[in-house]
Amino acid sequence: MESGGFSYSLSLKKYEREVILLAFILFILSGLALSPMDFGINLASSWDLLFYLILPLLFVIIVHEALHALTAKLFGAKVEFGISVFGKVNLAPYIAVRTPLRKKKWMYIIIAPVLLSIIAYILAFTLQSPWWGIVFVFNTSGLAGDLLVLLIISKMPDDALIVDEGVVMKSTHEFPRISRRVSMIIKILALALLFYIISKFRVEVVVER
Repeated sequence: MESGGFSYSLSLKKYEREVILLAFILFILSGLALSPMDFGINLASSWDLLFYLILPLLFVIIVHEALHALTAKLFGAKVEFGISVFGKVNLAPYIAVRTPLRKKKWMYIIIAPVLLSIIAYILAFTLQSPWWGIVFVFNTSGLAGDLLVLLIISKMPDDALIVDEGVVMKSTHEFPRISRRVSMIIKILALALLFYIISKFRVEVVVER
């Protein structure tokens, strides 16, 4: 569907710094949420690297986007898949929803991948599984862009119609900007967590005689 009449657009590229910092915040917080499990991961072989890093990442990308798509499908929307370049080196998979939907339905579509984090967190604890713990961390940090979009559209009128072209969302109503206060809060939280991690970092030197 052509998005004629959808004259207002939103691209997360203008909030690239906030997305990266929020992803860092969510990465650290999700890691801290798993700290009671106290399990370690040994990346001693190529198989370990594949099993504990590559496979969880691929799993998260597929399921995360599938949850967006499935929710949109439940609302009768037409869904397309693609990959865009985000930043200088990052490839960002996306779904495009060209069927106009109201703000409330879009809020459900955007927040749907939170379900994966909830399930992964439960499985990590019940199974004492580092694999599901990594899925939890990857997916939760990957929610950064979704949460910023959710914050933006939550302030839009209820009758706003929105379509998603993959890398740009368009609407019949103007997308509010993220306030400087929100941007500053994200920066302060990221800095505070960085200092926290540094303060907890210890290097032990063992001298054998």
